[in-house]
Order: sequence, then structure tokens, then C-alpha cells
Amino acid sequence: MKKMKKLLLVLLVLSMLLTSCYAADDKDKCKENTGSIDLSKKLASLNEGIEFSNNNVNITKGGDYTIFGNLTDGMIYINTDEKVKLRLDGVNITNSLGCAIFFDNCEKGFITIEDGSENFISYNSPSCETEADAAIFSNDDLEIKGSGKLTINGNYKHAIASDDDVSVQNGSIIITSIEHGIKANGKVEITGGNIDISSKGGKGLKADEEIVIEGGNININESEEGMESEGTILINDGTINITASDDGINTGNSNSKSDFRFGEGGMKNPDMMPPMFNENEMIPPHDEQIPNNDRGNRHEREQNMMIPEFNEDKMPQMPNRDFGGKKSEMMGGFGRVDEETALAHSITINGGTLNITANGDGIDSNGNLTIGGGNITINGPEKNGNGAIDYAGTFSITGGDVIALSSAGMIALPNADKTQNSISITFDNKYDIGSVVSVKDENGNEIISKTSDNTYQYMFLSSSHIKEGNKYNIYIDGTLIETVTATNGVLTSGKKANSGFGGGRNDKNMRPAKPSDDKKPNKINTEIKIDFKGTDIKFNQSPVIKNGTTLVPLRSIFEAFGMEVNWNDETKTVTAKKDNITITLQIGNKTANVNENEISLNTEPEIINNYTMVPVRFISESIGLNVEWNSALNKITIS
Repeated sequence: MKKMKKLLLVLLVLSMLLTSCYAADDKDKCKENTGSIDLSKKLASLNEGIEFSNNNVNITKGGDYTIFGNLTDGMIYINTDEKVKLRLDGVNITNSLGCAIFFDNCEKGFITIEDGSENFISYNSPSCETEADAAIFSNDDLEIKGSGKLTINGNYKHAIASDDDVSVQNGSIIITSIEHGIKANGKVEITGGNIDISSKGGKGLKADEEIVIEGGNININESEEGMESEGTILINDGTINITASDDGINTGNSNSKSDFRFGEGGMKNPDMMPPMFNENEMIPPHDEQIPNNDRGNRHEREQNMMIPEFNEDKMPQMPNRDFGGKKSEMMGGFGRVDEETALAHSITINGGTLNITANGDGIDSNGNLTIGGGNITINGPEKNGNGAIDYAGTFSITGGDVIALSSAGMIALPNADKTQNSISITFDNKYDIGSVVSVKDENGNEIISKTSDNTYQYMFLSSSHIKEGNKYNIYIDGTLIETVTATNGVLTSGKKANSGFGGGRNDKNMRPAKPSDDKKPNKINTEIKIDFKGTDIKFNQSPVIKNGTTLVPLRSIFEAFGMEVNWNDETKTVTAKKDNITITLQIGNKTANVNENEISLNTEPEIINNYTMVPVRFISESIGLNVEWNSALNKITIS
């Protein structure tokens, strides 16, 4: 019996060893078939699995191939059910007829950039026979690594693309593309390397499912958006520099943005009516005319909206704007989505160094935004209508340092119970590129100093160095602008802190100090006036210019016009009446009604910072008023 047990044990061990060997053989099967390919001479060291046809190199068998030489108007084409590794060791492939390297079918594709080598890949037009739309394209997973240099020109569309995942482990990769730099229908993962991307009309990194950054140096020098994932983005480490004409980092495509965005910054006391204030700086048009009539089609992408919760038949209201320098209970984002959506479109930053310069939102999450570490700098946007940070779920900062200098028209703050100590301040003036912002504690120790890369009127700073109860001095170009006392959570300050609660503070002790003559920061005048029958209309929320349309706070303009106004919370509809004219507007709807006649608006009404914003020219002309713009006086006259 004992002998039988021993025999069975021996047989079991042998079986396991054989299985392991076969598994190892299968795993490394491609390594058994090694060879080299000379593109210039169209020669291969192997007789099987490689053929030259119509100036193309066709690989039909799994293997590990070292490739060198030049190839013009041809491609390396892979079609096999096995793994294929291409070792680039001094190649120059230019194809005006399609992509340069095409993994049409394989178990997995590998590209190794050989040590000390320089390689050039370029394509200028789509393939007539395939849907491959990148200089390097794979229908399967693609992994890139090595210690050499690879330059890729995606002169028709993308530089690197995969129908599945793209992984970059190391190597020096320089990318120029018409659209996306690196695109994956699955995941884009970067763990190392030096990657420079100029994607003129697209995204630097684009993924349908997720983007994961574990390390590396990533410079996205030119892009529409630096990174976009329709799913999630996770950044654990690395050095990332982004320049974008729109958003810097974005999850969820533009169509996923809710038409009606909610936030913890919603109304706390819906029975309060917003008072009229005597201070405001308005946004000037960018040309010599008042923004055009609101009738027409809108092509601009959806901007952030926030719908506070109101009682039926009550107008949108605002709480008292005098916060006395205390932490606001109104802090929150510009959106609320269901938990599943918030997780599916989340952005998580746990480490790394990020420097983002964006004309749109710096970081825009259509889900949750979580910052647990890292050093994050956001430059811009300069124009209102976008913000340094935007989110639709929750926003928390539990570690790291965040500094943002931007416009003051769209401010999103972390949830009050989910953040380390932070300072949010809106300045009275705009300041120029090159001005130096510094924050020091009362002992003169510098918390942060930054030379601005953009014009700005708003600063957000979050740091573990900000201690509750301590005083901090904020300087611009060496001039003391304000002294604040840190609270637990987010301290908001400034006369127009448009952070979801519709105002800043009237604490005279916290007003910015007057700059001395010799150190006065350069102010950019943005004030324009709206005159109605000889009286200036004052606004608490600055008007915004969108798609050539001036949007102004509804309550202020309707009160000035003497109109009777009703609000339907269920349909988010405003009805305004004067004499025999009835105007109906709906938040997020480009169709308005005047005496039941449908009118197409160029820009739909929306709620910004809890203020309902409506097109001033449309309202004025609908009740028979005349609207004129005086560029010399920066003045809109309604009569």
C-alpha cells in the first residue's frame, strides 16, 4: 500500500513538471523563432514566417524579430495567432499609403526600442483596405518598451493606436499627431519612459476605458485635451506636463456631461431671495460690438450647469453672502451624478508632479475627483465659463499640494467634509502673466511661491502645511493683498467668491490692502456697465459671454424691467410677464417661448453658481426694448 502511494506521488509530480514545461514552452514559443529583417535590402535571416510583397514585410508566424534599415511607402504587417515582438534597431519607415506598422492579428504585439538606436516611423494617409488609423496600429494588446529612441509622426490621424490596450514601460518616444497621440479602445497604461506628445487636433492620451499612469516623464506639449478617458483616470506617480486648448485632464466624453448639474453648493435656504449688491466687475465682449442676438444655432460645447433645489413657484435664491471669513457650509462641486456614474468616470491622483495649462477646465471629472497626494499646479483658464477644477460627483483632497491660478467665473471647491485645509480666494483685480503669487505664514515662512503663466483673478491652494487657526499672508509681486485665518476645511475669501454659494465676504478687515505705488500689480480692467433708462444695473454674479451671447442673472434683470416672474422647480422653467408679453425659458433648453411662439436661442439659459443666467439681448428685445453697445464707454444701454 505504501509503495502504491509513493508511485502515485511520483506520477503526480512528473505530471505537474510536464504540464509546467509545456506551459513554459507555450508562453515563450515566440522566443524560439528569432531572426532579423533588413528593410533596405528586403532580406530576412529566416525562410519561414516572413515574406516581402508589394513593398510590405508580412509576418505570419510568431517570433522575436530584430528590424533595421529603411522602408518607403510600405509597412510591416503582422497576421498570426501567436505573439510577435519587433525589436527596432535603427529603422526609418515612411508610408504615404497607410500605417507603418500594423498588428492586424496576433495574440499580443510587442515593440522593443533597442538600446542606443534611433528609429523613425511616419504615415500620411489611411489604408484603403483596413481601418488602421495610426502610424503604429494594433487590433490586439500592444506593449512598448526599451531604452532607445522612437520618433513617430501621425501625419494623417493618430500616432499609436490599439483596439485593445496600449502599455508603455520605458523608452524615449517623441510623438507628433494630427489627432490623438496614444489611443486605446481599452486601457492606456504608462509605467515609465520619456514621452513627448504634440497632438495638434486631439488628445495626448485617449482611452475608452481607463488611463493609468504609474511613472515616467510625460510632456504633452500641444493638445486639444491632454488626457481623456471615457472611463476612469488613475495617476500614482510620474512627472506630467500638459498644455491644452480645452481641458487638461478629462473623464467622460462631452456627451456624458449632464444637462442639469447639481452640487452640494445648492440652496440651503430656498425661502431667501437674493439681495441686490453694489459691487461687480463684468466681462467685456471681445470685439467692438455687444454679443450678437441670441437667435441661432449653438456649436459650443456644453458648459457647466448647476441646478439648486427650489420650492415650486419660487425663484432661484441665494443665502446671505456675508460669511464673516468662516468656512462656508455651501462648498461643493458643480455636479451630482448617481454613485455608479461617479465611480465609472472618476479621476484619482495619488502621487506624481502635474503641471497643467489649459484654456478649458484644468481637471474635469464627470464623476468623482479624489486627490490623495502629489504636487499639482493648474494654470488657467483665463476666461470665465471654465474653471481650474470641475467635477460631477464628489471632490476630496486628503494629501498632496494643489495650487491653481485661474479666472473667477467658474469655481468648484472640495466637499467640506472630505478635504485637507485649503484656501480659496477671489481677488478684486485681474493680474498679469509673470506676476508672482506667494503665501507665507505669520512668521514669514513661505508656504508656496509661483510665477503665473496666465492672467488670473482666483487662487486655490490646498496643502498639509495650512494649519487651522494660523494666519497666512497672500502677496502678489511682493505686495500684501490679503491676510486670512485658516479654518478646518476650505476657507473662502474675496468679494466675488463664486464657489457655489454665490458670493464672498463683506468683512472689511479682510479686504485686500492697497498696493503701494512702486509695487502695484498690473490690473486688467474688465468692468463694463449695463444701463437701463439711465440707471446702472448692479449684479452679484458676473455676466458671462458664451457663443457671442451675454448671459446675466435673471432676477436682477427682470426686477429692473418690472416683470412678474414665476419659477417651476419640477420643469426648471421660468415664466416672466410684463403687460401683454409672456416669456418662457427653460434651463438647458435652446428654445424659448414669447406669447407661445417658439424662438431659437443661440445659447440656452443655465445656472452658474446658483444664479439663473439668461440672455440679456433676447429678454430686452422680446419686450420691445432697444439694446446698444458703446465700446468707448464699455457700456450696454437698454432703452
